Amino acid sequence: MSTFKTNIKLVRAYEVKEPKMFVRILVDRLWPRGLSKQKLEIDFWEKELAPSAMLRKWYHEDLSRWNEFKERYELEMEVNKVYLSQFLIKMAKEEEIHLIYGAKNKEENHAIVLKKFLDSL
Repeated sequence: MSTFKTNIKLVRAYEVKEPKMFVRILVDRLWPRGLSKQKLEIDFWEKELAPSAMLRKWYHEDLSRWNEFKERYELEMEVNKVYLSQFLIKMAKEEEIHLIYGAKNKEENHAIVLKKFLDSL
């Protein structure tokens, strides 16, 4: 894969406040509870960038598994390189993208792992 130069910002779905200026991408498998499509104004819902349902449920059973969750999620992204490559091609011309996620925890969530993974490309 080539170098991905698009600036990536993480935004919690329940804290979207600023006017939409950049591409907004929901990176959760499930729609954030209680939010309308009009409120989020997303451009893309990339469910395939989110952890698998099995991995998400496994992690939510015991949040102390954070380090192992990160490793497993990164492995899922490695396996999903074809989809990831298509996503990068689609976003390559964007100056900035906002990855929208619904997790309450701002320090330990899949969007942080995804951003780090994308930034490393």
